Amino acid sequence: PSYLSWNLGVIRDFTLPNLISEENRVQFRAEFFNLFNNTNFGNPNTTFTNSRFGQITSAGAPREIQFGLKFIW
Repeated sequence: PSYLSWNLGVIRDFTLPNLISEENRVQFRAEFFNLFNNTNFGNPNTTFTNSRFGQITSAGAPREIQFGLKFIW
């Protein structure tokens, strides 16, 4: 089976006014894995004596989203 996965990452830096120094900032990050939620099936069973021979019994990970917030000084 074919494999199709779109990943996207977005990062934005925000400067903080006059806290400790001028270099203080907050970074927001959003990352999307398998953005369009495509179904990626595993390989079929290739053991000839198995009762599930030729069947696909697994699939890849669904859409995953993670957010992060980092303080940089």
